[in-house]
Amino acid sequence: MQKHKERYLEKFRKKEKIENFVKEEEQHIRACYEEKFKGFDFIEMILRDAFFIIELFLRKYHDDRGDFLLSKPWLTNAIKLDLQLLENQLPYFVLEELYMLAYGCSARPSFLTLSCKFFSYKEPDEEAKRNMEIKDFVDLRRHTVLFGVEIDPELPKSPGGK
Repeated sequence: MQKHKERYLEKFRKKEKIENFVKEEEQHIRACYEEKFKGFDFIEMILRDAFFIIELFLRKYHDDRGDFLLSKPWLTNAIKLDLQLLENQLPYFVLEELYMLAYGCSARPSFLTLSCKFFSYKEPDEEAKRNMEIKDFVDLRRHTVLFGVEIDPELPKSPGGK
């Protein structure tokens, strides 16, 4: 998998503003993790993983059946499951921002559209999108499952608040 991540990242390597964003946001990104990463290049890990995800999502969106990872349904499903593991979560804001930096602020489709297509989620409507603040892929799944669900305001709130 590391070889595929490196291959996907190569096309974004020359974009200085991309690496600068991760460097500038490093402390904010680190704060999203409970684990303290030591002994390796954190910025390199974020870039490699983020662009692997972005490129994979784009290839899936454009139905690139020539891609090795997408040509094997069992492998694609394994990647979907792996991306939803709690220990593998990248902050969603990082993925969105890197996608925008790489493809421009008028990038179409949106990263949310790419994400929903990859995971086969129903994409929320425009009004719901405006009210969504997605933390990671697990949170995206929660948002898409709850999209359109009416919560009874009379239900007692749990100790967590909802």
